[in-house]
Amino acid sequence: MVSDSAQQNQGLAIRQDEWHVVQKNRDAFFELLPSFQQRAIYRYWEEKMLARGALPGRADFDPVDVYRTLPWLNLVDVKWQPEQGSYRFRQRLIGTALTEKFNRDVTGGWYEDIYHPDYLEDHIRPLLEIIEGRKPCLTRIRFPSPDRKHVIYTRLMLPMASDGENVDLILQVMNFD
Repeated sequence: MVSDSAQQNQGLAIRQDEWHVVQKNRDAFFELLPSFQQRAIYRYWEEKMLARGALPGRADFDPVDVYRTLPWLNLVDVKWQPEQGSYRFRQRLIGTALTEKFNRDVTGGWYEDIYHPDYLEDHIRPLLEIIEGRKPCLTRIRFPSPDRKHVIYTRLMLPMASDGENVDLILQVMNFD
């Protein structure tokens, strides 16, 4: 996948969210999940949340328990910057299926270094919604690729919190059409 600035220079439209759903009813939300990977991670996350009585944290997540889903996972670190009064986001982990599909690996990169400034807000808006609402969400995205065909995928985003309350990690699972 080329960078946003390269896409802009090639005259490609930047990603477009086709729809976005925030969990209100657990069972109805589960039925919207299109893939085995998303359903497995959602149920795993839900089990950890119910067992803890709060949002699960990274320490509650054992990759061995969900090894079949790892290639489609993406972990995003959430860092509060009190002096700026804002959040900063870092790609902590990107699964191998995702790096292959997007043709790049930005593991360890900060959002402001990865995404073009004109489109940074589009990338962080759903993350802020997860932080504030502390609820899972599912988004269907159409994203242009260098060969001018669109990549269409759904992204499940799950809030995680080491202290059970303040979101400091967002677990994402992608499913491609």
